[in-house]
Amino acid sequence: MWESRTPLLIEKFELAADSGGAGRLRGGTGIDTHYRALREVYATVLWERTRSRPFGLFGGESARPNQVSVVLPDGSVTEYSKASAVRFPPGTVIRLETGGGGLGSKGERAPEAVLADIPEG
Repeated sequence: MWESRTPLLIEKFELAADSGGAGRLRGGTGIDTHYRALREVYATVLWERTRSRPFGLFGGESARPNQVSVVLPDGSVTEYSKASAVRFPPGTVIRLETGGGGLGSKGERAPEAVLADIPEG
């Protein structure tokens, strides 16, 4: 549906390994989404937690920082957190990356839970 209504092709949409903060309960697994502009587009970027990472609660650790990076057709990369009416030429790849903070101290996490996490990435 998205691709039929916008000039953006979704090239990647996947869970991001090791993106959530450690804790008794791990933080939410982040998502990596990459869009390719099929024609010239203008975008407004309003992204939070790019400098201060998504925080954990009750002793949980912070997640990886959220990020918006743009790869122009010439290969140059620019990161954004807040911007409006930014022009992206055709072929630009817009990368969105997120993560979530952990809950509780990682020392409270059962060792068997940690061992079960490893083969699952």
